[in-house]
Amino acid sequence: MEAAAFDLEGFVDSPSDAGLQSCRKADLLAIAQHYCVAVRKAARKQEVREAVLAGLVEFGVGLSPSALPLLGRCPQPG
Repeated sequence: MEAAAFDLEGFVDSPSDAGLQSCRKADLLAIAQHYCVAVRKAARKQEVREAVLAGLVEFGVGLSPSALPLLGRCPQPG
């Protein structure tokens, strides 16, 4: 049975601890990239999860989900 594809925009719209805990490492790296959280790709999954969580807390993401699209966005190269 194939796992469901991760929905980054769904997570951005409605972040949750449960959503974060169910992420694969690749999903966590996508969240980190979205919010410009520095994380080493070679790090273990748990280390990546902890770095992402710390970054989200730093941005105040967990405190204000409605502000999520405005916080921590990486500038797009242009």
